[in-house]
Amino acid sequence: PHAYFVRKGDDLHWTCVLSEEQAQKGAKLTIPWLDGTLLKLNTRRHYTVDEIKTGDTWVIPNKGMFIRKTGDRGNLIVEFKIENNNDNNIND
Repeated sequence: PHAYFVRKGDDLHWTCVLSEEQAQKGAKLTIPWLDGTLLKLNTRRHYTVDEIKTGDTWVIPNKGMFIRKTGDRGNLIVEFKIENNNDNNIND
């Protein structure tokens, strides 16, 4: 298994964990890519909603696995998880 990505068919899935502030204001993401390059994304520039919520997904075309038969690539599917301030507290 890969440290960041889960392969599902030709698509790669990545869970992006953001703080509440990042979800509201936007965040710059740097994703270490399979070939060693860095994929840089800005949620404000590339995502079309005002605030990102847990479970929201973002499809980035042609950033998945190489498809030998067609020469195309699958997609990168980013699933967002928002940590609220209480996520780090242990409640009995």
